[in-house]
Amino acid sequence: MRDFKTETFEECAQQCRESEGCKCITYRPSDKNCWLKNKRGGGNGAHPKDGLISMNIDCGVNKNFQSSDRSCAMDNWDFGGADMRDFRAADFEECSIACSDSADCRSITFRKSDNNCWLKRKQGGDKGPRPQEGLISRNMECDTSDIDTSCQRSNYDFGGADLRDFKADSIQVCAGACRMSQDCQSITYRPSDKNCWLKNKRGGGNGPSPKDGLVSMNIDCSSSNSFNAADKSCAMDNWDFAGADMRDFRAANFEACSIACNDAAECKSITFRKSDNNCWLKRDQGGDRGPNPKDGLISRNMKCDTSELDMSCQQQDTDFAGADLRDYKADKIEDCALACRMSQHCQSITYRPSDKNCWLKNKRGGGNGPSSKGGLISMNVSC
Repeated sequence: MRDFKTETFEECAQQCRESEGCKCITYRPSDKNCWLKNKRGGGNGAHPKDGLISMNIDCGVNKNFQSSDRSCAMDNWDFGGADMRDFRAADFEECSIACSDSADCRSITFRKSDNNCWLKRKQGGDKGPRPQEGLISRNMECDTSDIDTSCQRSNYDFGGADLRDFKADSIQVCAGACRMSQDCQSITYRPSDKNCWLKNKRGGGNGPSPKDGLVSMNIDCSSSNSFNAADKSCAMDNWDFAGADMRDFRAANFEACSIACNDAAECKSITFRKSDNNCWLKRDQGGDRGPNPKDGLISRNMKCDTSELDMSCQQQDTDFAGADLRDYKADKIEDCALACRMSQHCQSITYRPSDKNCWLKNKRGGGNGPSSKGGLISMNVSC
């Protein structure tokens, strides 16, 4: 913020307390220079320097910090990358204290051979932990509860979205390393050679797919444990949600296809073909252009509105021309409106009772607004 001369360290600290935004100070007794700083620990974190005295003005932040507590430490592991600075520390505890003193520091790596200390901006470093002899790493905060492995998917791959890979003795060790990284959301583990992949997206890059010999899981099992794959309230039998595909594969059944979608961060819907159990995972609710009837398929959104349709804003003898997603035959206007509501892109419909043609549209009022046209009924799906 600024620097100036002051007689004592205490006066320097008092000036900081009286200055808006001041979080810490550095004082040099040799020439009585005082630096006021707007971030705890300075810009890039605390580090040793002879002849200087530094402190954070609010000491309460560190009052409960136990530098000797190693419950968040990983011996013989490296938290590579995301470095703020490095320096030689007296010991692991001093390295930990320097991180605790720094506003942006989330983790450290300490090299036992020469006491080098790295302060890091991210939990687990840039790409997550990896085994490395002679290092000890820790997060300033961590979850020490038992790891929930109830959402393991045997013989499934969460392909893509890799942070790093390494050898781990068990899937629990692999999952523990993921949990120590702020970017890691899921893992894939191969028991045959103990390879562990850390991934920055739930379900991997393009969603789960069957692969023998692999075990995959999301680190947070809560969404998996609460998901009811057998619930078909958001399903449409003999309908296709075409397009917006992430990947496809053969699933054991409709429920397994649904579970795979629920496991994937970007999956919003599925289509399942009953004849051969082919499963398509999709990025958009209702697919790319909304539902269309097709025998032998069953499609579902992961979430949907199951409340009664509000049909009060129908406009008789009105066309919402343009902005078409698709058209098909629907037995009644309510079915047409329901199909629109199942599509994240659909905003309105036009329906022709004479031949039961239904148009799904991606704009309220169609492309150019309502116009009079006998024999048509149009409405915005959100009245």
